Amino acid sequence: MAKQNLNAAIRSLPEESPLVFRIWRRPFQLDGSLNTAAVSTADHPTKSVAKRDRLWLEEGGDARDMASLQARGKRANIAFSFDGALTNTRDSLRLVMWAQKYGRNEELMTALGWRHFGEDEMMADRDVLLAACAEAGLDQAKALAVLDSDEFGEEVDGTHGKYAGFGRERGIPIIFFRCYHPHVNHSHRKRFGGSVEAEQYALALRDIEMYATAPPAWDLAKPAAARYVVVHSPCVIIREDPSTAATVLTMLRPGAELAAYGIKDGVWLKLADEPGWAMIVSDAYGTLLEPVH
Repeated sequence: MAKQNLNAAIRSLPEESPLVFRIWRRPFQLDGSLNTAAVSTADHPTKSVAKRDRLWLEEGGDARDMASLQARGKRANIAFSFDGALTNTRDSLRLVMWAQKYGRNEELMTALGWRHFGEDEMMADRDVLLAACAEAGLDQAKALAVLDSDEFGEEVDGTHGKYAGFGRERGIPIIFFRCYHPHVNHSHRKRFGGSVEAEQYALALRDIEMYATAPPAWDLAKPAAARYVVVHSPCVIIREDPSTAATVLTMLRPGAELAAYGIKDGVWLKLADEPGWAMIVSDAYGTLLEPVH
């Protein structure tokens, strides 16, 4: 529901909006102890056979909660069912990580979502996972190779409980907006947890859009190249503002490359991909950065 509401907020932006979105998923394994097979066995029973027991009754919910979610889902054209079984999500999360390499993570999440939430198909069933991959435009043979390996396994295994107390959020998903506006030297972050209405997302997007459309904060010259490389040893300091008295953000070693946004006073390089400024040349130390041609 949260993702559907986010989609609605994005669609509500005017056509002339400068915002461009890249959605990046992080795995979140709620219960790593669930059965990894599609069907429970005597040796490996599922922790809770029915979704309704695990998702609601064991979590303090009741039939009214399920009816409320089904009613809300109907308004968004989503059919929720609680009659299926829960199984381990490890493989499905590994496939989502893999799909991100091809920019197909949201297509795969959609294909997995309607199968699990609406049709009670099980996320530990390889046939279900491969069918979802095909629907998302992913190569099934390559997906099977991922399943047969342990690719992204360590990343998924390390997430159980990792975000449970993050920012004291109790609901999932946890959605972050992370935006950088180099022309105003402002990094904008917003966090939402749990079920969030489209209107709340829309307010956050308008706030971000305000910074994105703000007038430039400096008169900057065009850099000599799109990227610069650190040539000074032992390091070059990245500062919050174009001043040697400004707060230090980080330090970069020789060989590190920086994306260039503009140059102030022929001395300070404004970074393009992240907040900060770096000196190109110093009276005391000479050349610190050189353009990469």
